[in-house]
This record gives sequence, C-alpha cells and structure tokens, in this order.
Amino acid sequence: MINEINKPVEHLLNSDREIEKYSNFLKDDQIVVARKQFDLSIINKWREYLSNIGRNSLPNYIPIERNAPNSHRINDQDERAYVNGCFHQFSFYPWNQDCFNLFKLTKSLFRLKNLLSGLDADSFLSKTPENGFTSRLSFQFYPAGCGMLSKHRDPVDVHQICLPILIMSSKGSDFLTGGAFVELPKGKVYLED
Repeated sequence: MINEINKPVEHLLNSDREIEKYSNFLKDDQIVVARKQFDLSIINKWREYLSNIGRNSLPNYIPIERNAPNSHRINDQDERAYVNGCFHQFSFYPWNQDCFNLFKLTKSLFRLKNLLSGLDADSFLSKTPENGFTSRLSFQFYPAGCGMLSKHRDPVDVHQICLPILIMSSKGSDFLTGGAFVELPKGKVYLED
C-alpha cells in the first residue's frame, strides 16, 4: 500500500503523531511517498548541473569512505560495485564544498528519514561521520536502452529503517517502460505509477 504525504515534509518534523503514523506504515511493509517536495525549476537545475559534470569530467571509481571527494563514475557492470548495474553515479558528501546547497535543500528529507528511523533528527548530518555513518547524496542516471540496477536490498541498521529516494524523471516523457520499484511481499510497486 502507498501512503502519500500531501504537504511539505517540513510540516511533519515537529509532529510526533505524524512521525509515528508514517513510521508504523514503514514497519508494516508499506510505502510512504512525498510527491512534489521540490520546485521543478530546482530539479531542472540539478539535472543540468549533473549532466554537465557527466559530459565534462573523467569518471572515476572512488570508494565511499571518510573524506572522500564528491565524484562521478560510470558503472557498466563494474565488478567493484556492491550492486550490478548500468548507470552514471554522482556522489556528494557533507564535508565537501556544496556550491549547489544540495544538503541544505534536502536536509528536511534526511531529518524525516532519521525521525522515522527513531533517531535524533540531525543524526549523521554533520561534516564528521558519526559511529561510522554519514549522509550521502547519490544521484543515478540510467542511459536509455541499457540503464538498470539489479534487484537488491539496501541495508537496514541502526542508521536507517528507510531510505529516501528522489525521482527526478517522469514516466511517459523521460522514459516509457520500467522505472523505480520496490518489491514488497505483495509484489512490485512502481513508484512513478
């Protein structure tokens, strides 16, 4: 079942009742979707920025570790990848320069994720990793005709019971088939649908 948040997530952050409601949905293997959290002009600026990085930088695999630089890589069945796939990946960390204010603009989503996970709202948001964990923004671009990410399960641990996903494309205009999905005991749920 999909449960929609029909207001900016900032409005939920101070409501223990709302946090508990959505946390219980997640514990019951339900999906929580908060649509239209960012103005389309911001999404388009991010897409243009990432496209320019992809066209004008030498891709390089850089492991996720403390003090790693922001990076762009191409994963085309790369054996070093945790999950097999074919995509461009752009990773951003809070300790690096953030000329696009990505972490500031997405902070409310990270805070909601933390509260839904039973953590302090500002956990893992500092420039220094906490208990081996940090926030990371990872953008994936899936090329037409070959883009994919193999079925996998993101780690559930003390740092998260849920994972925020920002979908910056639209089925029907950016792609026609497939899309982001989660697999629940009752079957696949395509998020764009």
